[in-house]
Amino acid sequence: MIFRIALLSVLGITSFFSYFGFLNPHPLGLLSAGVVFTLSLSITCIMILLGRTVFTLYLIIYVVFSCLICISNWWYFEYFQAFYNYELIGLGGDIFGALKTLSSFGYKVESVCFVFLACFSAALSIVFYRKSEVPSKELGTGLVLFLASMVFGFVAHTSFSQYIKLNVSILQPSYIHPLHAFFVTDKVNAVVTVDEVSALGVFSSLNTSIENSSSLSFKQSYNVIYIMLESTRASLVGAYGNGDNLTPNIDALSKTLIVSREFYANSNYTIKGELASWCGIFDNNAKPPISKSVGAIKNLRCLPKILAERGYETSYFHGNTSSFNSRKEFLPIVGFEELYFPEDDEYSEKLPQIGWGVSDEYMYQFMLDTLISNNEKPFFAHFMTVSSHYPYGWDWGVSVPLEEHPNPKKASELYDNYRNAVFYEDYALGKFWEAFKKSTLYDNTIVVITADHGVWVFDDEEKKSLLQKNEEFFRIPLLIYHPDIRGPIELTDTASQIDLPETVLNMLGIQDYDDFFVGKNLFEKVQTPWAIMMKQGDVVVRKNDVICYIEGAACSGIQQDCVAINYGELLPDINKLQRCQRIDGDLLLDDAVITELSADPELMDKAFGLIRYHNKKVFMN
Repeated sequence: MIFRIALLSVLGITSFFSYFGFLNPHPLGLLSAGVVFTLSLSITCIMILLGRTVFTLYLIIYVVFSCLICISNWWYFEYFQAFYNYELIGLGGDIFGALKTLSSFGYKVESVCFVFLACFSAALSIVFYRKSEVPSKELGTGLVLFLASMVFGFVAHTSFSQYIKLNVSILQPSYIHPLHAFFVTDKVNAVVTVDEVSALGVFSSLNTSIENSSSLSFKQSYNVIYIMLESTRASLVGAYGNGDNLTPNIDALSKTLIVSREFYANSNYTIKGELASWCGIFDNNAKPPISKSVGAIKNLRCLPKILAERGYETSYFHGNTSSFNSRKEFLPIVGFEELYFPEDDEYSEKLPQIGWGVSDEYMYQFMLDTLISNNEKPFFAHFMTVSSHYPYGWDWGVSVPLEEHPNPKKASELYDNYRNAVFYEDYALGKFWEAFKKSTLYDNTIVVITADHGVWVFDDEEKKSLLQKNEEFFRIPLLIYHPDIRGPIELTDTASQIDLPETVLNMLGIQDYDDFFVGKNLFEKVQTPWAIMMKQGDVVVRKNDVICYIEGAACSGIQQDCVAINYGELLPDINKLQRCQRIDGDLLLDDAVITELSADPELMDKAFGLIRYHNKKVFMN
């Protein structure tokens, strides 16, 4: 009896404790935990019959594997708001960089308790088993439990299939146990369907230009520099209404440059944001980035490649290693001819380090010096900053003067550190701009300043609706410097990263390229400005002043009304979870008026269809 109690304890801890109630309150998550519990217990019953040695080895392996997967998924959730599965093992080489963030891991106590209790219970099971006779009735028990796991699994699979069809992540913590998530796949048919082609047509048609609406005319070809600021949200930029004055340099630039007021990131992943900005496509939503499938890419036409074909030199600068997200192999396919990573510098160990790599200040200056010395032909250069990468607890040498800008009372330490990260990004950009204005590039170089994505951390999280959180998370700054234009000029239409390739080509006077982009030229007024935003399976669609999204948060907790229609998704209409609202005003300010509208399942379906279309076309001839 004691043996069985100990055995149930270890399996219960690794199965149900890692259900992690406050992260995973949805009934489907509990059902998923039931799959893990009954299946693992049925396998254990068989292992008991194979003898003490086999049972001992099995139990040790099970506990170690469970702890590693579950705790890793807690970490992954903290940053990406999702769980990962075996398809993401290809990212394993990148995990070592994540060790730098362990100091800010939010679930230290839970993890220690989890490991201790699981190991303690497993040790008791092994000790008691070695002192007892081999049980004789475990085979029948194992078969019964296996059948129970199949029933739970069927219900869960029925639920997950609804999400797969829409490319909604099946790995969301709201719906799946972290250990179960590791084994679940969301593969879809690789053949482009009629619906997906029609989705491309729907969003392309929204880009129909209003006659004679182009606000600016460009003729001369210039150099181009992309600056993509790591994790920098518009919500902390003064030029977008934040009164905290954390970004004095960006705010000053906004008074003389072209500024897009409603500009959004298309993803919550850096390499996916880069791909959108270069290639005008939506990278895999709830899967590893396209960059991890270099050998299978067959159809990718991007801005760097187009410019390289027209005589431009193309270069990429980053303070992290080239192996991260397979950039060394992937970037040449995009069209970058020269790659500059600190690992290529024989003195890299002596370079100033901040967080995940060489400091942005050094890399800015290195990029500027390199471009000036190689300025024999026009160039396209991309610089991805890194010093402000999560968990934002680095020593930048500068910090927000708290006496002037105190941290909001209800904000977390993580949010305070994030404010410092944005402050540093603005500081480093300011130093670069001073040097750039004095350089020979100032009169013949276009500079695009934006960000890769936002951050899911807020000053007063309890009071913010999902609509507000999504707005803060996805909305990023976009400023454009053009040598022939003295602003300020404001672009007010809704736009996103996928609009940049066509916009830049327009600024360079290049019109004779294949019509591969679904994005629009930001300098032309269109009939219906739009943006699609992805966050590990969730999708937000903005069309004019209407925003539609999946209201997953409303289903947290067993007492919520939507549980009745969403339990296991056995009632198959996931559209009942969709919500649409009309926004009059600016969601980053206090003047927005929000009106509830009927859900628009067709719009959401087309958005998912367009994402699937891009995901498939990249790998097709």
